[in-house]
Amino acid sequence: PSVSQSLYFNKTEQPETAAVVDSHSTDNLYHQNYRNVSQNKIIGGFQLLWIDFKTAFTNLYVVKWAFWWALATCGYYQILSYIQLLWEEILKDEGTKYYTKLNGATEAAYTIASAISAFCFGKLMVDWSVYGELVLFICSIGIGILLMVMAETPSIWVAYGTKVVYAMIYHSMITVSNSEVAKHVNQDSYGLIFGFTTFVALVLQSILTIIVINTLKLPIRMQFVVYSGYFIVLGLIFGLKTMVTYIRRRCSSNRSVTITDEVQT
Repeated sequence: PSVSQSLYFNKTEQPETAAVVDSHSTDNLYHQNYRNVSQNKIIGGFQLLWIDFKTAFTNLYVVKWAFWWALATCGYYQILSYIQLLWEEILKDEGTKYYTKLNGATEAAYTIASAISAFCFGKLMVDWSVYGELVLFICSIGIGILLMVMAETPSIWVAYGTKVVYAMIYHSMITVSNSEVAKHVNQDSYGLIFGFTTFVALVLQSILTIIVINTLKLPIRMQFVVYSGYFIVLGLIFGLKTMVTYIRRRCSSNRSVTITDEVQT
């Protein structure tokens, strides 16, 4: 049976009490936008979609985390799709029959390890608004290094181990990303924002597949070298952002000290 109401197109009342947990936005403007929504269910539904979308993605804090989320998820899906081919390449000169049985065990191991690491990471008392960019930089560079090792190693055990560690890092940081985005958007728009970000990740993965596999036709080891470079570039972007943020804070702190000294004198 059809549902009687939905978040956007069949709301029972206008969400004038909706709250956005965002210190950088103005609640009055947000509520005013809702009051201007058309009473027509179709038009009003699309207007509500646009309001929530615009409110989320005009917040640079949300954009920062969603940017890493989309690009990291793109890389993760790509690696998940082709990791078995890399393992087969490594196993060419080894006892394939025995080690192939460990592929499934490795998949199970990284799933369990990722769940544990994501849970533990979520319990950390960290001010992500301060340290988030630095951690994203370190984790992205770390993933890039792991993928490079994975691409070059002749040992299947090293390949298995780096896959487990990579999955743990990714799932830990994606949990933080989801949490930070959720804190700064309207609670009714979680599905919209999460769905859009995942859609962007899938579009990017399709583009990456077309370039690396369909167009360049790179061998599997070289593909993983490309994915390594992809994450290293992503890390450098956040490394640069970390430096810019640090310099701005230092300059702001120095100005505050100078003004205080001038007032005291």
